[in-house]
Amino acid sequence: MKKNSKLEELNEQELTEYLAKNSEEDLKADETTLEDGYDADALDEFRKKDAALAGLPSDEEIESKAKVIDEVEFLPEAERKRIQRAESKMNKKIQKETQKKIRAHRRDLRKNPSILKRYDVDPEFGLPTEIVEQRIIDERVNKTTGKKTKSIGRIIAGNVISFFNFLVFALAAILIIIAIAYKRFEPITDLSFLLIVIINITIGTIQEIRAKKTIESLSLMNESSVFVMRNGVVKEIPTEEVVLDDIMLLESGKQICADSIVVSGQIEVNESLLTGESDSIIKKVGDELLSGSFVISGKCSAKVDKVGRDNYIEQLSSQAKMYKKPKSDLLISLNRIIKFMFIPVIIFGFLLFLRMYFNQDVSLFNNIRRTAGAMVGMIPSGLFLMSSIALYVGVIRLGQKNVLVQELYCIEM
Repeated sequence: MKKNSKLEELNEQELTEYLAKNSEEDLKADETTLEDGYDADALDEFRKKDAALAGLPSDEEIESKAKVIDEVEFLPEAERKRIQRAESKMNKKIQKETQKKIRAHRRDLRKNPSILKRYDVDPEFGLPTEIVEQRIIDERVNKTTGKKTKSIGRIIAGNVISFFNFLVFALAAILIIIAIAYKRFEPITDLSFLLIVIINITIGTIQEIRAKKTIESLSLMNESSVFVMRNGVVKEIPTEEVVLDDIMLLESGKQICADSIVVSGQIEVNESLLTGESDSIIKKVGDELLSGSFVISGKCSAKVDKVGRDNYIEQLSSQAKMYKKPKSDLLISLNRIIKFMFIPVIIFGFLLFLRMYFNQDVSLFNNIRRTAGAMVGMIPSGLFLMSSIALYVGVIRLGQKNVLVQELYCIEM
């Protein structure tokens, strides 16, 4: 009480100085106490009380809820990234060496074909991982890369390189040469006949490229994944990863992705996509399943007997995609007309050139222009253009009825 009365008598400045002095003395006392040796248990007890007042869990509560099971060395960010880069580089090197060995192995197989091993697989266990990996290395997977259609370069070359085009382009080249030699542009205007040839080439090229894209998109397989038994575990994998002697698990609604043999169970399949027969067929143990057919009912396990290009459906689709040059009577007749007229055109053109050459009123420049113009008039270029237009109209009409035409001159078939 006495102390409080003294504090009440102090003014504001004196009170501030008093409090600052007492705070410094308390801090010194605490430091002295710590230096002299503070009781560790009392300090821990004080910290626990302080944490309890703050609402924080104690160390015992933390350890009871989350026990330390392992201690991992903490690395700085820069060191961690360096290690990751080194590991990534090492993995890439290993993958590169592995791929190199696989390619070498496949080259050896092509040069020296080895004996293909077939396995009697337990339907309840399937193929082990080691055999699956070997099948993949040996390219015994259900994947095809062969293309039977013409390339775009071949399509363009086939429409550009012809006897008719050769004759027309030769006359055009002569006109361009004299235009450059005499530095006069009148012969350039005489090249209007090239428009007919360009239209004819464009129609044929566009039609074949469209047919090529349609054929390449043609696929009789719609199933993207299949269930297989491997190492006693059922796995869902893409159809391209199915290997020879795999055990497929088939059920209603599924499409068979590879030629196989039923080893257990019984199913009913629809082979109308392959054979045209709408009646369903019951398949029992030992019966063959054709790729592309659909499972209507039942369940079974089937051992893959063929993969890739050896599948029945791949042979069927490859025949549809295969390009065969059409035996067109119309095309043969047109080519015969051009070949038959080639010699007369050359002879008459040469005679016309000589006639004007000895005529002093006609210059060499005009002589070549007139001779080229006369020879172009003798070539039935309009006949080719009208034939292409007529055939293209037929292609469009057939396309409206879902009929695919690979080449213009196929339409007469």
